Amino acid sequence: MSLKSTMGRVIGDNLIESRLHVYESFLSHAIGLGYEVCSIPRLWHLTQRGRVQPTHKLLVLRHDIDTDISTARSMWQIEKALGIKSSYFFRICTADVDLMREIEGYGGSAGYHFEELATVAKLKGLKTREQVMRTLPCMRDLFESNLTKLRIRTGLPLRFVASHGDFVNRRIGIFNWVILDDPPLRERLDIELEAYDEAYMHLVQSRHSDCEYPKFWKPGDPRCAIEAGVGVIQVLVHPREWRANCWVNLVENTRRIYEGLLYSCGIPNRLVARRGSITLVP
Repeated sequence: MSLKSTMGRVIGDNLIESRLHVYESFLSHAIGLGYEVCSIPRLWHLTQRGRVQPTHKLLVLRHDIDTDISTARSMWQIEKALGIKSSYFFRICTADVDLMREIEGYGGSAGYHFEELATVAKLKGLKTREQVMRTLPCMRDLFESNLTKLRIRTGLPLRFVASHGDFVNRRIGIFNWVILDDPPLRERLDIELEAYDEAYMHLVQSRHSDCEYPKFWKPGDPRCAIEAGVGVIQVLVHPREWRANCWVNLVENTRRIYEGLLYSCGIPNRLVARRGSITLVP
């Protein structure tokens, strides 16, 4: 990470005032311009049934709850007040059963933000693509166990899942979604869609994600696409980019530094299993 990015992260994590009012204004603006703000399953099911018309204006709203559950809940309250039903993806370490059930009960979508490939790589000190591919069966077993137990814990179907991005994925050059390059596993677990599936990705005409201060959006502000009337827009948001929850960010940043040091030194990280899985990896 560059010095500029590091400084942006430090400022964003600790000094920026809550931008939740900006978030609410953004959503209200989209609605005012005729957009239906919806979940990933909503777009997917409309498409499967052939019901997406050229005149449709859809803003698909996806949340990756990497950290900061309290801000995620605040965002959910804003959306509920606006009548929005969006998608939220929770890691094992951020799974809030009550919130997940509330989202589903309201008609939104709660999904699993999975990271078993990165978890096992850190646990076992894997450094190359070849090592990861040899260990893939273990990673898939862990994914199946975690998803099954999370379904039991929440009582929710969790048929829509999304890969989490970790520093290990970037270093090795292999992403968590590789776990689901396995049709029998998908069928056995009744997974309807992974959020990076090509069949879904090509439906979206303009894709945007929030990012750290001072840029806030990449590759650009989705308001431009909204004001241009683009038919299908996806916006990915993360709670930590909208409110500086200093303590949560400090804990998360300390953990990431610790994990990075262990991984760089080739030291297997046994503690990561307790955070990245319901079932501890042997």
